[in-house]
Amino acid sequence: MTTAKPLLKKRIAKEILIFFGGLVVVGLTWSFLLLRNNYYKSKKSNLETEIQSLAKQLDSLPKDYIKELYDKTSKYFVVHYQVGENTYAIPKKQEQEFLIDPLGIKKKATLLPISSKGYSYIHTDIFKKYGGYELNPTKESNPFAGMSLDEPNLPKGFIPDSTAVFDFVDLNKFKEFLSSVDYRDKFYEIFKMEKIIVNGYNEDGLPVGAVADLGSHSDFDANTQYALKNYADIAATKEDILKTVEQKKSSYKSTVSNIWSYKKTNSVFLTSVLFLSLLLYPLRLSLILIKWAIKTVK
Repeated sequence: MTTAKPLLKKRIAKEILIFFGGLVVVGLTWSFLLLRNNYYKSKKSNLETEIQSLAKQLDSLPKDYIKELYDKTSKYFVVHYQVGENTYAIPKKQEQEFLIDPLGIKKKATLLPISSKGYSYIHTDIFKKYGGYELNPTKESNPFAGMSLDEPNLPKGFIPDSTAVFDFVDLNKFKEFLSSVDYRDKFYEIFKMEKIIVNGYNEDGLPVGAVADLGSHSDFDANTQYALKNYADIAATKEDILKTVEQKKSSYKSTVSNIWSYKKTNSVFLTSVLFLSLLLYPLRLSLILIKWAIKTVK
């Protein structure tokens, strides 16, 4: 009996230590789950701040002046087609309309190459049939209006009482053409603020359209040259920021998915407690009993 009592006390003390050890593990598990959620919530908040900061950086970058210019005016550039023996210069926005005849049959039209200068002159009476620009150049906007081909110092390819029309090209080619002073000057004369881009005509037969505000000639020239010179650097910076934003958004999405709801946190916690309880008592005691039984049998 003397030996049995200390052994019993020892076993009881051991069970008490195991019980409270289990409680410590339970507490640590709950703390871990709370810390885990708080970590992801904090990370989510930081990512939101970083994404907002990057968005502000994007907004602070100079706008792509050339692209804006291209988007506003390119639909009024022309494409040249040959149908039979006749050639036509059609505003890009009316290209599909031109290519289909009144019966709905596609014309056998051949697309012609663009001019080496990016623009050409077309007689206003001819071009007026297809719309696109202000088609009555004054002496002020077209100093060559009314002149004959015998006049000296006429631009090469110039047609009296004509308007300059610009070949439709992609954005990169447009930038290439804009690097030419001659192209910029012609472009400004056609699309400056006083010029109306005709979209249609009202009931009185007057042109209705939008105004391309290019500012003064000197401002337009300065803005264009600055944009052409710095475009590569600005575009590279923008691309880097956009890549970073995409990475942050991907990380944000992953972080949000890792934040558990209170219900899920409780479920994981209770599952852990249940597993620990089964491990410490039914399973452990079963192993002890099996071990005792084997020893008894022997």
